[in-house]
This record gives sequence, structure tokens and C-alpha cells, in this order.
Amino acid sequence: MPLALQHGAAGDQEAAYAVAADAAEIGERFGEADLIALAVYMQGEALVRQGRVDKGLGLLDEAMVAVTAGELSPIVTGLVYCSVIDACQEVYALGRAREWTAALTQWCERQPEPAGGRARALPAGGAPSPAGGVGRGRGRVPGRKPERVGAPARPGPATARAGEPRGGRRRDPPVGERDHRPAEAGISTAVLEGGEGRPVVLLHEQGAFAAHWLRVIPGLAATHRVIAPDLPGHGASEVTNGELTAGRVVSWLAELIEETCTAPPALVGHMGGGAIAARFAVDHGDRLAGLVLVDSFGLGKFRPRPRFAVALLRYVTRPSPRTYGGLMQRCTVDFAGVRRGLGERWDPFEAYVLDRARSPGGKAALRVLMREVALPVVPPADLERIAVPTTLIWGRHDPAMRLRVAEAASARYGWPLHVIEDAGDDPPIEDPDGFLEALHAGLDGTAV
Repeated sequence: MPLALQHGAAGDQEAAYAVAADAAEIGERFGEADLIALAVYMQGEALVRQGRVDKGLGLLDEAMVAVTAGELSPIVTGLVYCSVIDACQEVYALGRAREWTAALTQWCERQPEPAGGRARALPAGGAPSPAGGVGRGRGRVPGRKPERVGAPARPGPATARAGEPRGGRRRDPPVGERDHRPAEAGISTAVLEGGEGRPVVLLHEQGAFAAHWLRVIPGLAATHRVIAPDLPGHGASEVTNGELTAGRVVSWLAELIEETCTAPPALVGHMGGGAIAARFAVDHGDRLAGLVLVDSFGLGKFRPRPRFAVALLRYVTRPSPRTYGGLMQRCTVDFAGVRRGLGERWDPFEAYVLDRARSPGGKAALRVLMREVALPVVPPADLERIAVPTTLIWGRHDPAMRLRVAEAASARYGWPLHVIEDAGDDPPIEDPDGFLEALHAGLDGTAV
């Protein structure tokens, strides 16, 4: 890295780029996230100084993805934040600079001590932000009345505060009747259940809640028993004591399956929920009839499209209808079609998403899920140990975990891959008919 800096200071940006590219390869080889982020930043800076501004800014955004995902040490986090802000100012990308400045300010405020210095303040006016936090309780599904299994655990004061929006009571989930399972692994779990037949457990994406399956649950419940929980710390599933960890999430899932399924279920996981499902299947395949991974994290490195990454950062930093809409525009092929498909349910759906995204409890659970479960790649040797029939379903235009990740996994492990043509990273909500067709094909290939 010092050599790359020397080349850049001397004005030889091509040499600086080449040395930084070599450093990035070394970082990839040895799994050094700090080195990768610094090298990618320096590649972007070199391109910007060569006049290749768009491509350079794209690499700067890529470096910031690792920062916002919490993958880096505090010192490198501060260095990359400040350096990217300076580079954006140099080319008058002031909108980007304001966004990163706002994100850096929030990050610094969370540190026990200043790490890496503070950025220069820019005029107020930009910095929206993303990463969703939604959650929800249990609702009524055609074919089965909700079954009261136990009283919800009584939340402590901290839990209650975490769920409340500004100035009042927590907003109810955008579903009808709700219920909770007794605490699994100390987590009072909200569940949607319905239908008759062999069981299917649906794990939603990170920062979401079980109602994200609402466009496919009726069709699936016509042939299967459907169990759709809010993930721990998401929606109305409350972590009532202790801290949330990766091991606790796996224990929670094991207890949930034992409590709700009379036979081994097919386990369906979407994005971060897919990473949970894959990790569970590695060591607990005997408890499953099959595995379906939908645009799943954990199968490859998180290398999203830069514009998606920027929209995600805006939403996570400042959840609002505008930033959520901006993120959905990047996540979907036809966002307007998604809104039309949800009809009158869209407004309460969006309101609940934002309510949970703003809550301290939702933010904390999302950070743990991303850092410990979703973003780390499941070792290939572990994936090869998955013994149950496994199917992949992917949106062709997924901007987060791109289709090539699924294609590589399909080729390596022999897992069938179903591609939803006109969908981004959320086929269940964007193309429910196409998703159900692929899901039923996957389920037909399992014991379910």
C-alpha cells in the first residue's frame, strides 16, 4: 500500500491502480477485509484522478459497502470514510459526500472513542439511508385458524422501548390476527401459520418480517402447512433476554421446527434467511426434508451493484418513505408493479417496515444477523456436507447477490437453479406466480 501511495503522489495513477489491484488480490487470497477495502478505495481514487470518474466512484462505493457492513476494524473504517469523502469533494460529487458525511457522523457517535478522525462537515441536505427493519406478528392464512400456543413473553422495559416509534406505541404489523409462540431460545416468536399438508418453514430476508411472504402464502398454503416466523429481533419477535448471536439464531430455529412441525419440513430461506437456512442444513440436515435458497447470502462474497449499495446506505442511515422507495427501485425490476400488486396493503406495509427500521431493537438485530450470519461466506466444505435435496431460486436482476453466485453454486454442488426472469432480489413479492411455480418444482424434488 505505501508503494501505491507513492505512485499516486508522484502523479502516476496507472501504476498506483496496478499496485492497489495487486494488493486487493492478496487481500482476497488471505481473507484480509481491511486490506481489500483500502486497496479498492485506492483503485477508485486512481481512476477518479485519471478522469474516469464514474468507474472510480463505483469502486469508492464498493469500498464503502465493506464499511457499512461492519466488516472492517475501527481505524480502517475511519480512514476509508474520510478518504472517500475527500475524493468525492475533489470531483464535486457533493451529494455522495453529504451522504457519506452523515453516515460517518453516525458511526463516530457510536464509537466509545474517536476512531480514524472526523470528516469535515458539509452543508446539510442529503443523506438518506437504508437497511430495513420490519417485523411482524402472526396473521390469519386461508385454510387454518390461528392456533394459540402460548402467551407472549412479557417484554422488559428495554424491549418495549425498542419497538416504539417516535412519540408513541409501536405500530401494528400489516396483518390481521397475531399470536406468539412461547420463547424459543429466549426469543418470543411471532409466527404466521396456515394450510394443511407437509410442513414448509419460510425464513424472510434480513431487516424484514414474515408478511414479506404475503403474496405467496395463500398459494403455498393450498398444498402445504406453512410456518412463517419473524426472525429473532425482527418484526414482533422479541429477544427478551441476553444478546443475539449466530449460535442463538440456529438454536432458535431448531426449537421452532421442533415446536411447529410434526414431520421434517422443507426449509425456505430468502437472502439473510437463506444464510440461516444453509448453516442450519449443514449440521441439522436430519431435521429437514429439503432446502430452498432464494437469492441467498452466504454462497459467495457480498459484492452488490454500486447504485444499490448507495441506495441501501441512504435507507439504513435515514429510513423514510423516500429512501425506502429509492432502495426498492434498485431491488426490483418493476417497483410500480410491486405497489400495484400489494394494492391497499402497500401503505401499512411500508409504514411497518419504516417503524421497525427506526427502532433500536430492529437495528441491533439487523447488525448481528448481517455481521455474524448473512455476510460471512459459508465454507464450501460445509456446503458440500448438505445432504438434503437443495434448490436455488434467483431473480435474474438481483443487485445484491448477483446471479453468477447462484450459477457457480449450482455448478459446484449440483443444485437445480430456477431463474425468475423479471425480478430483482425479491421474487416472492415481485413475481409471486413465477416464484410459486419455481418453489413447487423445488418442493417436488424433495421428500415434501
